[in-house]
Amino acid sequence: MPQTALCKAVRHGDMINVRRLLLVGADPNETFAGRSLLSYAAAQGNTPMLRLLLDAGATPDWHALQMAAFGNHAKAVQLLLAAGAPTDAEKGETPLLNVLKSGASAEDPGRVRVIQLLREAGAREGPEWRGLGWGRSIRYVGWRWWFGRLLYSIGYSIGWLPKRWRRSN
Repeated sequence: MPQTALCKAVRHGDMINVRRLLLVGADPNETFAGRSLLSYAAAQGNTPMLRLLLDAGATPDWHALQMAAFGNHAKAVQLLLAAGAPTDAEKGETPLLNVLKSGASAEDPGRVRVIQLLREAGAREGPEWRGLGWGRSIRYVGWRWWFGRLLYSIGYSIGWLPKRWRRSN
């Protein structure tokens, strides 16, 4: 699917064209390559563009919040949270706070501010990965994976295990 004019304008940060296209009826909730227009603006930390899209009726989504958080764009995170962006991903994904805390720039002042904003908004934080008991590990990673690793460690090779875990005798 080719890019629309609105998507190109958002990706290039062209506020004038975005405003013009929204006035003539372009959809602020359109997606390109599986990402919303808000995600593209959030990844750049372009808060005026975010505000323009939100005022035009764009629905804040978790991926836009994630992109703003990964870029350490505290103002964009604050704007998306105020607009009602969900703080947690779909079930089974690593909580955003855990990913942010484990990143290379975890001590960056922008990252610290983003983590603080997410905590204040009620974002979920999972347990640390080191030293997890079986119950928590299974909930976050999946019982098949842990069971397969256990069987592999004692010498079994089962068809549904990934090839790299299979032991060849």
